[in-house]
Formats: sequence, C-alpha cells, structure tokens
Amino acid sequence: MSPSLPDILLIVTDDMRDSDWHALPRIRQLVADRGTVFPNFFLTTPLCSPSRTSMLTGMYAHNHQVLHNSGADGGVAQFQNRDLEAVSLPTHLKSIGYRTALVGKYLNGMAETGHIPGGWDDWMVSTELPYYSPVMNDNGHAHRFGKKYSTDVLRDRAIEIIDATEATQPLFLMFSSKAPHGPATPARRDRGAFARRHRERSPDFNEEDVSDKPAYLRQRAKMSEAAIDRDESSRLASLVATDDAVAAILGVMQANGRLENAYIFVMSDNGWAAGSHRWDSKSLAYNATARVTMAASGPRFVRGQTDTRLAANIDIAATIADAAQAQFDRGDGISLLDTATRDAVALESWSVGYMAVRTARHLYIENESGERELYDYDIDPYELENLLADWEGHAPLPGAESLAATLKARLDALRTCAGSTCR
Repeated sequence: MSPSLPDILLIVTDDMRDSDWHALPRIRQLVADRGTVFPNFFLTTPLCSPSRTSMLTGMYAHNHQVLHNSGADGGVAQFQNRDLEAVSLPTHLKSIGYRTALVGKYLNGMAETGHIPGGWDDWMVSTELPYYSPVMNDNGHAHRFGKKYSTDVLRDRAIEIIDATEATQPLFLMFSSKAPHGPATPARRDRGAFARRHRERSPDFNEEDVSDKPAYLRQRAKMSEAAIDRDESSRLASLVATDDAVAAILGVMQANGRLENAYIFVMSDNGWAAGSHRWDSKSLAYNATARVTMAASGPRFVRGQTDTRLAANIDIAATIADAAQAQFDRGDGISLLDTATRDAVALESWSVGYMAVRTARHLYIENESGERELYDYDIDPYELENLLADWEGHAPLPGAESLAATLKARLDALRTCAGSTCR
C-alpha cells in the first residue's frame, strides 16, 4: 500500500542536450508520455553546481551565491558556507516524514569520506563520478566499486533504498547519473548503440558568421565536425544505461505498490553546445545550453500534455514541495502544479560573465565586456542575428534599441529579485 504522501523521484542527467532526449526511449514512454512535457524549461545558471543548487533551494544563483563549481564561491563548500542545507528541499521533506536519499552526483568538491549534508537520510555520492570504478562517499565512508559501471552501481543502490523503505513512509529519491558528461564512456554492452551517429547540422552549428557575437565567441575558430560527431556517438550511448536504470527503478516502484502515487521528474543540470556558435561547453545563455526539455509525471500532471509556459530549475523545489504538501516559502520559483505563469526568466553566469533575460520570444544579454545581444526567436530561432551588434561593421537594427530598453527594464527587476518579486 502506498503512503498517503506521494513518493518523489528526481532524475538528473549531466550536460544533456535537448536533442539527447531521443536516446531515452524508455524514459520517454514511462514518464514523458504518461505526464507533462515542458519544452521551455531553462537552467538559470547553466553550470553544474549553481544549477543543482537552484534545483534544491529554488533560488536564483544571485541569491544562493553558489556561482561556480569550485573556489571560494563555488561547489559544495559554498553551499555549506551559505548554510543552504537548512533551507534546501530535502530538509523540508525530511521534516514532514519523508525518507530522503541521493545517489550519484551532488555538487562539485564533495569529499569521498565525511560530512553527510543535512536533510539526507541516505547518501551515496561522488563529485565527478567516473563512468567506471567509482569511489563513492557512501553515508560518510569511502566505498570502492572495483571495475563496475557507475550507472549500474547507482541503479542497484536506488533499488535497495526503495525495497528498504517502509510502505507507510514516503520516499524522496534523487538519482543523478554521470551521462552524458564528457568524456562520455558508454557501458561496454552499449558501445555500438549509436555508432557513427552525427550531431544534427542545425544552422547554429559551427556558425558561419560570428562577427555579430561578443568577443569571446568572435575569436573562436570553427570546430572539428568529425570530433564532435565522435563525441555525439559516445554521449548518446552513455545515456542508454541511464534509460535502462530508470526503467528498472520504476519497475521496482511498481512492484512495491509505490508508483501509482508517485511524482517523477526528469531533467538535466544544463545543456551542451556541441558546436553551437562554435562553442563546445555549457554556461551560455543561448538555447543550446540554457534550455533542455523537462518531463514530469504524477497524479496532478496531465497525461500527454505539453506545457509551453516559461519554466526553470528554480521551480523544481516549489513544485515538489507542493506535491508533498510541504511548506516551502524561501524560493524564487513557482509550482508547476498550478496555473502560475511568468513573462520572463533570468539567465546568469559568473563563469562566462553575463546577465540575461529570456521571454517567450526574445533573449536579451548584457555581457561583462559591455557588449549587448538581442535575438528574436520568431524570425531567428537559432540566434544567428544579434540585433544590437555595433562592432565590426554592424549597427543595431531599426527598433532594436527600443525593444532592448523594455527588456533591460525587465532584466533590472530580475537581477536582484528574491521570492515573489522574481515571478
């Protein structure tokens, strides 16, 4: 018998592109097709530790201040320095009776032994989580797993946790695999799954003319298409084990009578450019790295629906708290279980250096260099024409400055927002 409060499974991939979803057919069938898909889902700071912190706290990075993966203001050390454990989602859920567990990647900088963050009952994590032979912080102790594939290790522990949880106790389980983070290494059994798969040749791929882009992109040469294609095959193949693991976990939840009253969320911590605008990393405000479809299923999500609202990682904590009937009033996001909407979402990066505002139609970026960008998705879905470029022979297009002024005003309101002022 399922507990009255729902079980919650949060599945987080690592550096997954939006197009990588086609490597997850079982997750698509078991979660996306049975629930709601959010195609306009944004990672407000598209970098591992800041994004994961936003998931767990519901805060923009300018509020939680985990700005990088390492250093004085990055990673798990900053998370602890800011006392974010006290206000994070698992702490709230634990306080109302949930068993809370995390298996996989947490934040960068986590030691192999020692401190188990507040709010978590069960804990098996690694900072970088190698694909093979992982060493995990297993409830405070270093646990070496020999030559095992890490996604399989995580799957087995997740199933153990589900089996060991009393039927009357609700469970919050965060499952965070390595895939498809580079250098992507598929399980040996999956190496040929996407042999010779090519990265899609979208118009932004190895963009021909970057003269209207900010200086850090203008100086980049075109990338090796062959290398990106090889990487694409490995990335997609590495996701097969994650797809299989989630299917196995959901199967055990079904067998244990826990799936009917469960919420499942599938998302990435950030996207991956894979050559978009000649960039092969993350952290940009462009769609390739800041927007990755999220799927969610559960009693209050409509089966087979596509929800086109502007949604973001800062909404995850509020949505899960709403599903669990837990009080959560510190975040900047909205619950995606109700009808709340927003007209814009902020995108911010301290690694690349920009503040940006994204609406349904426009992207406006202010770079630290002083260079500004404006894109109109209705006529330019691949961000090929910066309407505000005023360098290398470019001049702002008619009407661009007026539109930019409106978007700047919205950005200025969001850049220091907190709580309800962010919505």
